[in-house]
Amino acid sequence: MARAKITKSQVPIVGSKLAPPRSPVQTIPRARLSLGGADELPKLTLVKGPAGSGKTILLAQWHRALHKTGVDVAWLTLDGTDNAADRLSAYLAAALRRAAGATAATTSSGERIFEDLARRHDQRRPLVLILDELECVVSDEAVGLLQGLVRQTGPSFSIIAAGRAIPAMGQARLLLEGGVREVTGTNLKFDDTEVCAMLGSRLGARISTDEAIRLGERLDGWAAGLQFACLALQNKADIAGFANHAAAQGAMADYLRDDVFNRLPEDLRDFLRHISIFPVLTADLCDAITNRQDSAAVLARLEDAGLFLSRVELDRDVAGYRFHDVFGEFLRGQLALLGAGHVATVHRAASAWYAGQGRWLDAIEFAMRGGDRDNALRLLESVAMDYVGWGDLETLLVWSNRMTIEEAVRYPHALASWLWAKVFAGHHRLVTETLVQFNTRLAEGQGLTPLLQDNFASIEILNDGAADRFDDVLAKGEKALPAMRRLNSFETTAMALVVASAQISYGSLQEARRTLDISRRSLQLSDRSVNHAYLQVVDGIIAMTELRLNDAIAGHQLALGNAIAERGPYSHAAGLCASGLCEALYEANRIADAEQAIEGRIQTVTKVGWSECALNINLTAARIAALRQDHALANKILAEAQAMSAQRDLPRMIATFQWEQAHLALSVGDEQLSNHIISQIAPAPPTDFMTYVEAVTRDILPIRLALARGECDGLSPRLVRLMAQAKNMGFRRRWLKLCILHAVCLANLGRPEAALNEMISALRAGLPAGFIRSFLDEGEVAIGLVRQAGNRPDISMRSFSSQMERLQAAIDNRPEGSSAQPLASQGSMRKLLTAREVEIIDIAARGLTNGEIGECLALSEPTVKWHMQKAFRKLGVGNRTEAIFITRE
Repeated sequence: MARAKITKSQVPIVGSKLAPPRSPVQTIPRARLSLGGADELPKLTLVKGPAGSGKTILLAQWHRALHKTGVDVAWLTLDGTDNAADRLSAYLAAALRRAAGATAATTSSGERIFEDLARRHDQRRPLVLILDELECVVSDEAVGLLQGLVRQTGPSFSIIAAGRAIPAMGQARLLLEGGVREVTGTNLKFDDTEVCAMLGSRLGARISTDEAIRLGERLDGWAAGLQFACLALQNKADIAGFANHAAAQGAMADYLRDDVFNRLPEDLRDFLRHISIFPVLTADLCDAITNRQDSAAVLARLEDAGLFLSRVELDRDVAGYRFHDVFGEFLRGQLALLGAGHVATVHRAASAWYAGQGRWLDAIEFAMRGGDRDNALRLLESVAMDYVGWGDLETLLVWSNRMTIEEAVRYPHALASWLWAKVFAGHHRLVTETLVQFNTRLAEGQGLTPLLQDNFASIEILNDGAADRFDDVLAKGEKALPAMRRLNSFETTAMALVVASAQISYGSLQEARRTLDISRRSLQLSDRSVNHAYLQVVDGIIAMTELRLNDAIAGHQLALGNAIAERGPYSHAAGLCASGLCEALYEANRIADAEQAIEGRIQTVTKVGWSECALNINLTAARIAALRQDHALANKILAEAQAMSAQRDLPRMIATFQWEQAHLALSVGDEQLSNHIISQIAPAPPTDFMTYVEAVTRDILPIRLALARGECDGLSPRLVRLMAQAKNMGFRRRWLKLCILHAVCLANLGRPEAALNEMISALRAGLPAGFIRSFLDEGEVAIGLVRQAGNRPDISMRSFSSQMERLQAAIDNRPEGSSAQPLASQGSMRKLLTAREVEIIDIAARGLTNGEIGECLALSEPTVKWHMQKAFRKLGVGNRTEAIFITRE
């Protein structure tokens, strides 16, 4: 573009445009965005960001820093009148003259500025020109003048320019030469350190670091938003409720409306209102909602203009965008001004578009938001069983609380999915009560398709298993399973899982295998990974029970690979496979592999996993944490698992985690805490027969702890009896554990030869199968017996000498000298909290809601919620039930 012609007319100069604006408050130094030395300046520095992102303040800081180093610094704040080339050139000349020390209230047109700059190339004293609010320059003449300035940049002349948008000034050429530094809106966002510095300088000790960081996250590091929040909170005592403070929100809304929104053309304002309801924007979606065909170009233009819109990664090759949270809320407020009916219409249009794309859950959600509840439930009715079939129970759990029982009756497929979600979330009492209402209908089969009849039958039996009612499972399941109409379905495989698990618990391994054969044959007709996952869970239980460790690992790994390929790495199916795999890998002493199997999946399995799977993954994770000497983490995992078990009303699992926690406390020398935990364990219910899973909790774990405490009286005869029972029932893994414990018991009783012989028997059974941790985890007495056995010239030991060498290497490589800190008791966790947080959790323990707690303490509900969330973070828990559990005295 040719250089614009400059006229000779005189232009009056306003001095305030030639100096950085004074900040009414102290600014926070932004060291991470510093310019560096004068000799390090690039030819062109561009700062681009949305309104209120701190561009001007940053430029003012740079101005002061450069001036202190002896650099001549010119400043010009641009506005719309500078699109006239003669006016712009006059102001540029005045700014450059002021930087050189001359004063200018008025000046000529500045026709010679390019010649003056050319002469400066011969001078050693550098000159920097700072241009603010560059988005105001849009005319060809003004842009041409800026292009001429950019061509003059060199060793002694640099330009720094900032704006919401940056015109084409010749930066493309300089970019190729490496002569441009770009500071983006993302760079301008205040990080945690800067947020804390800003809020601390304005509010002092009245705001904590956690509160400051939370506000920074809430405002996404937006400088103007932080300034408004500071002003709003200057005289407010309830700092914790700041995120919802009306004054802060109102000030930001006024700024966004007057400085951003109202400056846009009406068609763009209407476009932004209507797309504001979406968390992620795509061009196709925006076209459908706004009846436009140019949304792709509009979105790109808005992003380029710095209008609080940023690009996001999508799974497919489609450009996606999202609004800054505060701006999105503002736009939704603008949409609401059009009326509730208009808002509902937009949501319903969104629902229709999502349904057309096959994105059913989004379609349901937007139908609900649009007040079209019947349509939302019809959509859910049409797809609910597909999600059941995929094992996508976490998604169903989200929806399970969005329906009433009365609505569920009208939509039976949705009802079935609702019940599936509740079964796997452990709400077995609610499921039982709901099923009672349908007993007659289920028996008669009236109005129910074969699919639904199978589902309700499976739900009832699975619910019995989830509540540890294994006798009911066997009584109903062994008859119902052969009658299932769809053998290759989720509901059939799930029923086979629980029936086979019950058969194993009652010692019927052969029956369990026959049950699994039903599912195994049907799996030839199914490619759904969740079916394979359920089958592998029970197959793995049997393999581990029979000391076929390598088979268990291989099966779980294959099923996990299929689950990841079909449903993703953190799906329900992947979690099921991982729960069995991590236990098997841990037993093989492949600790790193076990950690990898657990990573990212423990929450999913704990939330919606089969109870045995939840038990396995939490126990294994806790033991690995203890092995890594992170006893606090191990204690936290066990406490959270206990809270989950309490929610599901599973006394057996609660006791299992308590025994483990007591053993962990003893291992770090806290006998008092260990005794306290033992005193809280509920006694076993009186029964003539104890299932296999119950026996693990009621005999192996207590015996293990008793031996660790050196208490052996009466244990040897009991262990001999239990070993005989396990051997007769074919429970070889149980026998192995008991045999190792008996060896320890005999050694403690002063019978070393008998102890050594017993340990050799255990080694002969466990080592060829690959079991390692069973020997390592029972303490120094067991390890001493293993060493003695390894040194004994026994012909029968030679057949697995390589496995023995591996076990001895594992013993030698154990971490030594690690100082374990005593565990914090549940009550002592209260010391981590403020008095207010303890008070709120104690009131919550009485069953009060956040609103009711607020009424008791004269606090707002958002403030109560904020204190709760702070407490959760300090305690490392995810909900109030867990917080109540680990802080009880």
